[in-house]
Amino acid sequence: MSRHYIQLMHTGRPVLVVAGHDRPLRELFLHLFPCQENALPGEDEIVYDRLDEQAIISIIGELAALVSH
Repeated sequence: MSRHYIQLMHTGRPVLVVAGHDRPLRELFLHLFPCQENALPGEDEIVYDRLDEQAIISIIGELAALVSH
């Protein structure tokens, strides 16, 4: 399994993006969590938790725009 982390802004708030590939399941995944300083382990609120083909196309475009700046 590969797993990559990046902190970005979503609707004006910092979020942690976790993306990767689960080889045994042959699936890509993407999770967005709000960055919270005082959150206890296991109390993660998931902002986004899904990845489909249209989302992949959209994310690639967004990441390309971020990299070009």
